[in-house]
Amino acid sequence: MCEGTVNSAPEAIVEFLKSKAAGAVRIGLETGPTSTWLWTEIKALGLPVICIDARHAKAVLKMQINKSDLPYPDIPMGPRLAAPRLKPQ
Repeated sequence: MCEGTVNSAPEAIVEFLKSKAAGAVRIGLETGPTSTWLWTEIKALGLPVICIDARHAKAVLKMQINKSDLPYPDIPMGPRLAAPRLKPQ
């Protein structure tokens, strides 16, 4: 798991994800005003991206036993892009 701040351009997101999570099997993108555009562009750039309804994502997060909005408290708040968790091989 890693976090970082990147420009919201698809190319910047893809570059970040390829550098931090090159072996990602699936990347979740929450629905929002730019999600259709981002999904289309990220998919075209070769990443396995899926779009998740924001209400469903919120419901799943509410069900978590260990709730934490900030997994790394030493990183200052701001826009976040988190790479997916990968199973060690």
